Amino acid sequence: MTSMSGKPTKVKEPSRCGSINNDDLRPEFSFLLPSSGVSKSVCDNLDLYLQLPEYIQSLIRVIFNSLNTLRLENIVPTKENLGYGMRYSKPEYCHTDVTVALSIALEQLMILKLGLVNFELYVGKPARIWKCVNPLGGNPNQYKDAIWNAIEKFLCSTVGHSAIAASECRYEAASTLRNACLKNLTLGEVLQILNMIITLKGWIKTHSEWQPIAITLPVTNNDKDTMS
Repeated sequence: MTSMSGKPTKVKEPSRCGSINNDDLRPEFSFLLPSSGVSKSVCDNLDLYLQLPEYIQSLIRVIFNSLNTLRLENIVPTKENLGYGMRYSKPEYCHTDVTVALSIALEQLMILKLGLVNFELYVGKPARIWKCVNPLGGNPNQYKDAIWNAIEKFLCSTVGHSAIAASECRYEAASTLRNACLKNLTLGEVLQILNMIITLKGWIKTHSEWQPIAITLPVTNNDKDTMS
């Protein structure tokens, strides 16, 4: 891992972040004030933070709101996932440029960029990576039959079929699944389940990164009992 120096750093745009393939990336993590979405590092540097222009403050708040979302959902804090966290956590953040927001937060020393072998992670400072679910790992047997039955029922419904078919990315599809029938799971767990739906169950077929997708299960008329 690489740490930030005491000087503002010109940020190079990181390469596209891959998914974690290592189940051992699960150290503990101490983070931020959940009510405000502003990190402990912001609070520790409150005088400096308050001296910044409002536009800069707002971008830093967006970054920490997204980081907090990923932390609560056990998702790896890559640039790509931070962008998804912005887009889908709050409507007012959906058009924020993640590259610009990250660069400003790094320049103001409010976050750290951790360079690993195949990708880069972003965390508040001082901080460590929280418990993350491997989106490419897992075993179908670790989830109860009731979970798989609920997913199959949702995908076979006209509502579920249409919602997943219209999703723009895995993150959105996983959010739809979680809100519909997997409310007791974190989004990180649902992303892992979604990968198994695609690679092991074969219920969804994707092209390239996501779209166009095809749902292989037949549509039935069970919409009344789908959203639970």
